[in-house]
Amino acid sequence: MWRNHFGGSSQPRNPSRFGLQPWSPDTFMTFFPRRFVCLATIGAAVLASPGDGFAEPAGRSPSYSADVKPILAAKCFHCHGQDEHDRRAGLRLDTFEAATADLGGYAAIVVGDADRSELIQRVIDHDPDVVMPPPESGEPLTAEEIATLRRWVGAGAEYEAHWAFTKPAPPDGFDGGAAGGGAAAIDHFVSRRLSEAGLSLRPEANRRTLVRRLSLDLRGVPPGVEEVEAFLADTQPGAYERLLDRLLLSPQLAERLTVDWLDSARYGDTNGFSIDDGRFMWAWRDWVIKSFAQNLPYDRFLTMQLAGDLLPDATEEDLLATGFLRCGMNTHEGGTLPEEYRVISIADKVDAVATTFLGMTVRCAQCHDHKYDPISQTDYYAFYALFNTTTEPGHGAKNGNTAPTAMVRPPLESAWRRGLRQRIADLEATLRTPYPALSAARDAWEARQKKALLSTAASQRKEGGKVDAAELNAALHVAKADRTDEQWGVVNGAFADDHKPMRDLLNSIGAETAAERKQLKDGRVWTMVMDHDPARVTHRLDRGQYDQPREEVAPGVPGGLGPNHSVTNRLQLARWLTDPDHPLTSRVAVNRYWQLIFGRGLVETSEDFGVRADLPSHPELLDWLAVDFVANGWDVRRLLRQIVMSKTYRQSAAATSEAIAADPTNRLLSRSECRRLPAEFVRDNALAVGGLIESSLGGPPVLPPQPAGLWREVSHYGHPDIFFTAQAYHPSRGDRQRRRSLYTYWKRSSPPPMLSAFDAPTRETCVTRRGRTTTPLQALVLWNEPQFVAAARGLAGRAIEAGSDDDARLDRLFEIALSRLPSDLERAVLMRQLEASKQRFTGSPGAAAQVTAAGESVQVIERAAWTLVTSTVMNLHEFNSRP
Repeated sequence: MWRNHFGGSSQPRNPSRFGLQPWSPDTFMTFFPRRFVCLATIGAAVLASPGDGFAEPAGRSPSYSADVKPILAAKCFHCHGQDEHDRRAGLRLDTFEAATADLGGYAAIVVGDADRSELIQRVIDHDPDVVMPPPESGEPLTAEEIATLRRWVGAGAEYEAHWAFTKPAPPDGFDGGAAGGGAAAIDHFVSRRLSEAGLSLRPEANRRTLVRRLSLDLRGVPPGVEEVEAFLADTQPGAYERLLDRLLLSPQLAERLTVDWLDSARYGDTNGFSIDDGRFMWAWRDWVIKSFAQNLPYDRFLTMQLAGDLLPDATEEDLLATGFLRCGMNTHEGGTLPEEYRVISIADKVDAVATTFLGMTVRCAQCHDHKYDPISQTDYYAFYALFNTTTEPGHGAKNGNTAPTAMVRPPLESAWRRGLRQRIADLEATLRTPYPALSAARDAWEARQKKALLSTAASQRKEGGKVDAAELNAALHVAKADRTDEQWGVVNGAFADDHKPMRDLLNSIGAETAAERKQLKDGRVWTMVMDHDPARVTHRLDRGQYDQPREEVAPGVPGGLGPNHSVTNRLQLARWLTDPDHPLTSRVAVNRYWQLIFGRGLVETSEDFGVRADLPSHPELLDWLAVDFVANGWDVRRLLRQIVMSKTYRQSAAATSEAIAADPTNRLLSRSECRRLPAEFVRDNALAVGGLIESSLGGPPVLPPQPAGLWREVSHYGHPDIFFTAQAYHPSRGDRQRRRSLYTYWKRSSPPPMLSAFDAPTRETCVTRRGRTTTPLQALVLWNEPQFVAAARGLAGRAIEAGSDDDARLDRLFEIALSRLPSDLERAVLMRQLEASKQRFTGSPGAAAQVTAAGESVQVIERAAWTLVTSTVMNLHEFNSRP
């Protein structure tokens, strides 16, 4: 029934060493329980022979870090890794000592001898009851992977420490300063990797491309025509450096950097759970903007956010900065279990800090030892204990926030005051012209009331109502455009008596405007912050369950992830993270900023530097940048300058066939990469070229137009006891609705739909790397979303202003939208579209009026036709991408 599994022997190795009886079919079934077969407990394997089909390829010996560990981590470590509680058969393969240990006359790895190594023999066996990994795992080793393991064992089975857990160090003999500074150092490492692949850097992109690329990467908006022309006209040496320095000093750089930081911080303007009601957190967002604008050193930036409240002589801004830790979701629903939600909140902080600053995924250690990285469950709860000293109750709210909270003066105070006043004006305007269905209902009611009031004595009060009939009659007979706020109050109050939706609207807006007027009077806003209660004790939670505490755990940090410091509070944690010897913090930071500029990090898994992470594409470059970053004061602006000054950054995006073949995904940086803009900047780009963007810095969130009724699906819409905008969507009006997307009100259960369509996260959890998809819905947004249509109208008007010559108009359109002139083919195609559109609208002036949102005239036909042309250009891949 069963063949010879053990080379030339007619019997398997003696099973008595496993505590089994002499060999028998029953012993076989005991010996090979299929679900638990493992490399060490089964001393059986087919000795490899030339006929096995696993030829060893020629070339260098496999590297453990680059070649072997990814195989073992993916296929073996889950059952044979560091998690001793779930380790199968007691075999551990993630350390040299365990993998080579004598298991009674045999070992999983016999150094230098693949034929005697149980690891190799088990992976080449063809018997489903013997082969590893087990067939039911669904992850068999490939022939190439097996060959790699054989060669590695044969070459000595050398293990190496995980690259990310060792202190970064520049390569021996390399002097970055002597090589010409940071940009030259970048080019040195990139060029060397390209040379190994038979490639070289591409020539520098043309000047129009460079100015557009720089502006979109550093500001998130395109350059103005005047900026492009000034750069083209500057023919003196250093023109690029002068352009770059102007952009680096722009406040828009701070806004651009803040967008990514909000993803990491899981920032939102609502609480997330339950009815997802509103909260005041935008003051912390403004602190982030201000910090980037001032180029706050990254180590200080980190420390204030993790432990500003624990700093000696902590200031109000130090306290405000700790909002990073309070941005997570919470609830005040009455039926929740406070301790359960408190534990969820603390675990969220642990995850956000580990992902953002350490580049580590630690969440699985909440329930068991980490399968791959050196983080035990006890380590997790020691780290958890550092954040478990806050007095957050897990439920309840105060002024829209869960305790602890503080009243603070907004960092950008003038923007806050201006924004609040504008918001109050927006809300009052909403009462004059509410959404269409409500306006129509009120118009019909007013017509009925005018007739009814004709027969009502002037002094008589309306039956059952709260408004004097004469006062109401007078207000109703004033044209809507001429009514005062008091007269609108009379009309709306009477209408609300008869119409519940109007009553709900009055309650919602009345509560919100009252709260905002009080803020203006007080000069301060509520925000959520951290506090410290050293009396709280932390326990390991069995399987992560909030109500299953086990042994007490003292605060601390995972020993394998950094310097051996005593860490007992958040301030000591911040100092541990910013220790120059820390292997992760600086690497993770520079990798994140590299990702911001190039679209992906040198480590593509920017959220995970652990054992299962992608290897760095340029490890020596990553380490050099990390060391240089710390040595030069954690200066973010300097780091960005180094990156964008490099020839690597300034390359053309035009790829050769050789580069595409040798570097198909551009991991070697053999060219620049044309990629779609992040969601916020797709919208900002459109508003900017349309001449519509409102670019003031900071202030309260705004609510651009969105499809009606979206929030009704997830909110207690119109409930009389609910206030603030998270329940009733009252769009901002005028210029405020065209503010940069950074300031858009963020409701987690219903994020801004336009931004969601372009892959913005919900911000329910920490995200350091966004996905990038291409869907039909995105095209529908670009063609039809009202603000994109308005931007196309605005761009059409700017093009028409260039003069009466259509060629000149098209040139101006391209200069504004794409920072270049059209090609002959583009000119021919768009001119045909322009003429066809003019003919169409001449025969249908009503359609032209719809496109331009204006009355009918010859000029309207012209504008409508040009609007279709500009909309076409704004839907080009090039327009919505950085070049």
